Amino acid sequence: MSLRISLYIALALLASSSCKKETEKLTTLGKEYYGYDLGQIRFYRCDSTLYNSFNPQTPKVTRSFIVKERVASQFIDNEGNEVYRLEREISINNDTSYSFFGLATIQIDELGIQYYENNKRFVPLSFPIRKKRSWDGNVYNDLEKQKYIYKTVDEPHFNDFLTFDESVHVNQKDEITIISEKTENYYYAKGVGMVEKNIQNIDINGSDKDGFELNWKLQSIK
Repeated sequence: MSLRISLYIALALLASSSCKKETEKLTTLGKEYYGYDLGQIRFYRCDSTLYNSFNPQTPKVTRSFIVKERVASQFIDNEGNEVYRLEREISINNDTSYSFFGLATIQIDELGIQYYENNKRFVPLSFPIRKKRSWDGNVYNDLEKQKYIYKTVDEPHFNDFLTFDESVHVNQKDEITIISEKTENYYYAKGVGMVEKNIQNIDINGSDKDGFELNWKLQSIK
């Protein structure tokens, strides 16, 4: 066998091995960032701040509450995708009583996670997960295009209650000017799912503010 042919074979084997490793990496880095089980219950601590410059007596109002999220059912849809139905309840009196808050479904396929709520379908995670990779989170609804982007991948995250060894940070909106602050940041932990979200939608006029801030942080899972 000539040296040239041997070299071609070696390069071909090297490329094949590299492609195989990359394919394996792509297929594993995605679905593991959601970890739902039937009957599982999650408790989120939620803090909200409302700004109203038209009410000088109380221009800023803060509220805290607990959201209990239960995985009510799990099924396979007509296309063979996993779907989870979530039921949510809210408590405004220190986790002593709850009232109905809303419903949502999560669908997992080879392309990503689809989240359906209030008749709108969003794509919170798109596969494969890669730092700086972006996609349109509104591709399946009638809202205008919104760029989601992975800011960090596989990094530790502490949400003030729990520490997670591996997480991804998704920035869904980052529009900060001298007259407004509109940001949306979500954090997902490996084997868990969403562990924190921070949303700002504030209009600024000098020292006056109008709008809201909302923060959700996972406290526990049962």
